[in-house]
Amino acid sequence: MQAYVHHVCWQVEAGQRVAAEIAKLKLFCSRELEYVANEAMQIFGGAAYLGGNPVERVYREVKVMSIRGGLSGNHA
Repeated sequence: MQAYVHHVCWQVEAGQRVAAEIAKLKLFCSRELEYVANEAMQIFGGAAYLGGNPVERVYREVKVMSIRGGLSGNHA
């Protein structure tokens, strides 16, 4: 994700039109973050659902960001 962000930033600084690339970057990063948060929830099990657990907070925030950004669900 970091390399992709740096690549798109480089394109912006070079004056290229990158609206489509930014949209793809947002979708890619959102999906990857959601995957990582889901895997962390699986690894931590029931403890991940306890309030105050960093995994629970990250999972919740990733879900809210994906819904707010219109990226929830399985899009192609």
